[in-house]
This record gives sequence, structure tokens and C-alpha cells, in this order.
Amino acid sequence: MANSSSNESFDPTFDPTPILRYLSLPKDYVPSPAEQPLEFLKAHLVQLPPQLLQPFSLLLTPRQRTTLMRIKNRRSTFVQSPEGLEKLGWQEARKENPVAYETFMIDLVGVTGRPLIDVEGEVDKQREARKGELEGIEESDWVQSNFMGGATAFHRHVGEGKFERLMAVFEEERQAVYQREQQQKVRQHQEQIEGSVYPEEEGSESEESEVETEKMSSDDARRMFERITREKFIDGHLEWMDYNLVDYDDRWDSDLQDEEERWFDEEEES
Repeated sequence: MANSSSNESFDPTFDPTPILRYLSLPKDYVPSPAEQPLEFLKAHLVQLPPQLLQPFSLLLTPRQRTTLMRIKNRRSTFVQSPEGLEKLGWQEARKENPVAYETFMIDLVGVTGRPLIDVEGEVDKQREARKGELEGIEESDWVQSNFMGGATAFHRHVGEGKFERLMAVFEEERQAVYQREQQQKVRQHQEQIEGSVYPEEEGSESEESEVETEKMSSDDARRMFERITREKFIDGHLEWMDYNLVDYDDRWDSDLQDEEERWFDEEEES
């Protein structure tokens, strides 16, 4: 069974055999990669290629992997790289989680004059429209190759081109529904904030001044949003990020990493 003290999970689809074979280790090796993955990775992370490391994500969440110093350092190196600055910038983060971004901006910048789609949002709207079209094309391609035995059988049952176009329309509509749901969540949050800042009951001028709080500029709020996004990523809490691309890639190792890990190992032993 998995080590319950570290909240590690056992997954029957995890096969340690290729990993042990690659390292020339016996099947009964301890720490076991299946039962004690954190301890195993601490000892062998740098010896394994990415394709043999990725299955450990079946056992360990990004948050659990944060306890491994090398992985946390890789994330820290990534967030300071040009690739990380772009991927974890407010524009990318907004596309991945628009509700989190918009509600954050509403709270810090203010509610008046901030529609869901602002200047930059017009570009995002066009991008989302193209995304829906592309996914619709993918749906059409799937129909051509898989539905009812492939294109030949499909054409015989429905007629050339009709069902593919219908499926593409359905996918575009699904994207539109998703966008409307996101907009509704932001508007609900905005209404809640407006209700607390501008209550319907009449109050004294002193009470109104106490309710109003100083707001940030948009640039300052976006910088804070990016900082919080980077911190969440390093700590393993950024749900939309593919951590496998960073955690198991040694190109994010820093020059001082081995020295730091040796120092921590000596501290633990003492």
C-alpha cells in the first residue's frame, strides 16, 4: 500500500517495471517507486528521463511533488524564464481562468466601467471564436474517420458533408455556452461587490466614505495577479498548468541546485 503519512495514492495502472529496469534495480527495491514514490524520486529523479518520470503523476499531485527540493527549484527557475513569464503572465492566465482574473480585477480596480470584455478582451473574443471554429473542424475530422465506420458509411447514412457541418456547429455552440457561463459568473460577482459598496439603504456621508476603499491601477493589479499566479504555480496549486512539462525536465535545473540539495541533505542527517 502507499505511504499514508504522505498522502500518496496507489494507482493500479502505474507500472514500476520499466523504471526499475532502466536503473538496473531489483523488483523488491526500497524505497518502492509504486509505494513510496516521493522517497524514490528524491533518490533517483535526476537519473530518469522524462518519459519514465511522467507516470509518477498518477501517484503524486503537483502539490505533493513540491516537497522535492529539485522540483520546486525547477519551478522557480521556470517562472523567471522568458517562457515562464509568458505562460504565467496575466494574458495567458486570463485565457485559462477568465473568472479568476476578472473577479480579481473587479475587487482591486473597481466595478464601475469594467465590462467583462475590455480593450484586450476584444482580441480574446476573436481568439475564442477561432478556437471554437478549430475545435469544430476537429469534430468534423473525427466524424469523417470514426463515426459509423468512417466517411464511406457516414455518407451513405446521412449524406456528404451534412453531419460533419452539424457536429462542427454543435462544438461552436458549446464554446459559446461556456463563454456565456463565464461571463455570468463574473457579472454575479460584480453585482455582489456593487451591492456591498453601494448599498440601497441611504446612509450618512461618513458611512459612505468608510465603505469606499482606495482602488489599484490596472497595471498594479495585473502585476499582483501575475505574482500570485507564479506563487500558486510554484506551490502546486495552479490547476490549469501542465506541471509535467517543468517538473520532469532537467533543463530547468539551476547551476547551484546540486550544492543546495547537498546542504539540505547534510542538515537532515545532522
